Amino acid sequence: MDKNRNARWRPILAVGLSLVLFRARQTQAYEVQVDAQVVGQGYQLRAADSSIVDRRRLTTYVGLSIWNLGPTGPDGLPALHNQWNVSLLLRFDADMGTYLCNIGRSSLTAPLECLSPERGGISTQPELSNNRPELLYAYAEGRNLFGYLDVRLGRQLQWELFDLRAFDGLWAEVHTPLYVAAQVWGGLNVTGALPIDSPIYALDGTSHTPQNDALQPTVGFAVRSYGFRDLQARLAYRRTFSAPQDLAPPGCPIGGDGRRTECAPSQPGTIEERLSYTLRGRILDGRIIGWGGFRYDFVSGRIDDGNAGVRGYLTPMHSLSAEYVFNAPTWDGDSIFNVFAASPYNDVRLSWDGRWDHRYGQLRPHLRVFARRFEDEAGRRALGSQVVSSPWAYGAIAGARLDRRAGFLRLDVYYEDGYGGLRTGADASGRLMLLRDHLGLEGRLTYMYWTDGGRAENNTHSLGLQAGARYALTRGVLLHLLVENNINRFYASQLRLVALLDLSYYLGGSSGGAAPAGLMPAGMGGFPPPSGRLL
Repeated sequence: MDKNRNARWRPILAVGLSLVLFRARQTQAYEVQVDAQVVGQGYQLRAADSSIVDRRRLTTYVGLSIWNLGPTGPDGLPALHNQWNVSLLLRFDADMGTYLCNIGRSSLTAPLECLSPERGGISTQPELSNNRPELLYAYAEGRNLFGYLDVRLGRQLQWELFDLRAFDGLWAEVHTPLYVAAQVWGGLNVTGALPIDSPIYALDGTSHTPQNDALQPTVGFAVRSYGFRDLQARLAYRRTFSAPQDLAPPGCPIGGDGRRTECAPSQPGTIEERLSYTLRGRILDGRIIGWGGFRYDFVSGRIDDGNAGVRGYLTPMHSLSAEYVFNAPTWDGDSIFNVFAASPYNDVRLSWDGRWDHRYGQLRPHLRVFARRFEDEAGRRALGSQVVSSPWAYGAIAGARLDRRAGFLRLDVYYEDGYGGLRTGADASGRLMLLRDHLGLEGRLTYMYWTDGGRAENNTHSLGLQAGARYALTRGVLLHLLVENNINRFYASQLRLVALLDLSYYLGGSSGGAAPAGLMPAGMGGFPPPSGRLL
């Protein structure tokens, strides 16, 4: 009797257990992504004293991202409100060569650290130091908190039309009912001063001097539109400060004791203050798209960057674009380049893009032309004479790419002439997939002829050859091997070997097969899809 009763309950228990497990699987809406890249390089360069020096570099990227740590909805998917994410990307750059030390002729004059047998080639410039970890970004992010607030805390990137910056601090955005979002942020600029800093985000124009070790507080705000399908606008302001590190820099008068007196201001000063505005819109259901913007630099007292463009689609397969760019270089307020390298230029570009689909593949041709005017009349003027070279530079590039299931072929030819010299050449590349798309063969051939408008002895032809392969070990694991050789007047042969290992693992019930996020999303190729079929 008891045995029959237990038998009747077994199907009910089985169904209940299945529902519990199914529900537990649904509630795991978070996604975890771990990706890594290891790039090895081996090649040689010619130093300034004509000696050949070896480069042996190993660069590793490790990233971790966790999304949707907040509540789930009735369907088991992440809720629209109160979601949290965590992201970080770490880079370790190890240089085991001798190029940065450059001890080619004599080791007697080399820095002591260059002669250390334990460390190999060591940079003589602090901003190029290696053999240390660099934290590119690491932050926690809250999205749509309470239905109107986004926050981000930690080391983060701000990527705008006119700027790319990293800072350690807090960023917040509030969405209002008026389709306007207000942003505010504050923290410390990433300058390369800390042991874990990367110098790639530092303000332009300064090398690693004691002034770079100063803390650089930065604050800013922005107002942008949201919720409009055909219009995006943003107004942003940023200001960065820095305290002087050397109160008696070169140029201060020498006192009676033979020492330089202090003449630099002792209070923190503004090294960056900029206001930018960007606008993007579309009409006729996206057949015409326009964009533009400008940036005003308060330190130099002028507009230093501007951009305006429009793209029109003649048909779904053909488009025309026109773009205007204005640029006047501006630098860190402590940089001497603000005096010697601040001449602007104007640039106009026209382009056409097409596409034809055929049973033999998809053909995508393109054509670009440009004209650029340099406003630096003093720089163009020949020394000791009143002859001024033309301020104009111009050029064009034309090419096409043919895509097929088994790979692609691409050819580009280009020509540039005018101010700065002549540069012309061609670039051909391709890829062929083999062994059910497990193995891919890649190759590239480039030719360039270059003339220097100021020094004829620098004119040269250059030929570059690349050949390599990529092998998909399994889903999310790609191995790339590449051999390169450059031949020109300066190098009879410049052989280079590059190896790259791409790793990307997706964990969680709803993780897709998209390439990993970050600065190097997929290395030299795409990752296999989650279906298991390798591309």
